Amino acid sequence: MVLYVCPLLNILPSTVRLGNEVNIETAHQRVHEAESIFRQDDPEFEFPEFPVQISVRGLTRIKFRGWVRLEQYDMWLKHGFVPGVPGTDECAAILLRGVCGRATAITSAQLLDGGKLEMVRW
Repeated sequence: MVLYVCPLLNILPSTVRLGNEVNIETAHQRVHEAESIFRQDDPEFEFPEFPVQISVRGLTRIKFRGWVRLEQYDMWLKHGFVPGVPGTDECAAILLRGVCGRATAITSAQLLDGGKLEMVRW
C-alpha cells in the first residue's frame, strides 16, 4: 500500500494500523464475497480494483477513490489495489485535520505512487 501519513507515522503493505483507533486495509474479503454473488450470473466477473476499508474507533467506510472524513482524520484515495501480476498497490494519503495541508498529503502520495519518490528506512 502506498500511503502517505501526515505526520508520517507508518507504512506497511496491505494493512496500516495507526495506533489503537485507526486501521486501513484492502477490503479483500468483502470483494471476494461480492464477486461470488456477481459470478452467479457471470462466472468470469471480477472487480478491476479493490476498495480500501478505513476504520476509526469502530466506524468504517469502504471506498475506491476520493475523500473520506472520519472523526478527526481526512483520507484521500487515489486508487485501491489493482489486481494483476504483480498488481498495483493502493495509493492513499491520511492526515490528522489541522496538522498538515491536504495538498501536501496528496502530492506526497502521488509522488510515492508514481515511483518518483521513495521511502527509505534509516
